[in-house]
Amino acid sequence: MALLGPELRAARTGPLLWGAALATGLCALPLLLGRTPGPGAAAALLHLAAVLCGLGLAFVLDDPAAPTTAVCPVPWWRRRGVRLAAALLALVPVRALDTALIHAALPAGRSLPNESLPNESSLYESWLYESSLYGELGLQALALALLTTAFALLGLAVTGGRTGGAVAAPGLIAAVLALLTLPPEPAAFFADPADGAAWAAAVGRWHPLLAVAAAATLVLLPRPPGRRRGRPVRKGRRGGPRSRW
Repeated sequence: MALLGPELRAARTGPLLWGAALATGLCALPLLLGRTPGPGAAAALLHLAAVLCGLGLAFVLDDPAAPTTAVCPVPWWRRRGVRLAAALLALVPVRALDTALIHAALPAGRSLPNESLPNESSLYESWLYESSLYGELGLQALALALLTTAFALLGLAVTGGRTGGAVAAPGLIAAVLALLTLPPEPAAFFADPADGAAWAAAVGRWHPLLAVAAAATLVLLPRPPGRRRGRPVRKGRRGGPRSRW
């Protein structure tokens, strides 16, 4: 707990706050405009909100003072873990609010239909299905967050611990675009919840991605940042630096 205050003050929380605010504003648009999104549009809005939060999360681990804090007795994994845990916990209520805004914009009753449920299904069955669907969307958001974290940790190793977000932000965008361009039948990661079979197949593909992202984060978390190679100093005949004059 003693690390929490100093690490939060040193972390770049501005992008995280902006990403969370943009995500919430995006999910509030259907209510503000009086529009009723379909199941596919609702899932797409929550996916886009997860990407915006991920872009904000990309810069949390940046440490411009990494060269001077390298001699700190606290290990790297603990300092980064404190920042990462605080950021992920801060995004939990944001995600809950985004989900509540999308759910409030949907029509009453069974707002997110599924072909596996009959039309005369009970209120409990509909609630159970919607809770499961929102939980699956939450796991997909967590997979994107951990994927962003893995990119950020890789960026810290490349940039000497300074700017992992410079690698994580474009890495997340490239990964999402790559997932969107996959063919729908064998490897689609995004599907309409109204299509029960396609949605179940897409959800099943997110679980390995979540596991890989979590494993990469755990492997890269304790890794110390690499050193930047500076321009070598030219020496004179006696071993000292050569003068220009």
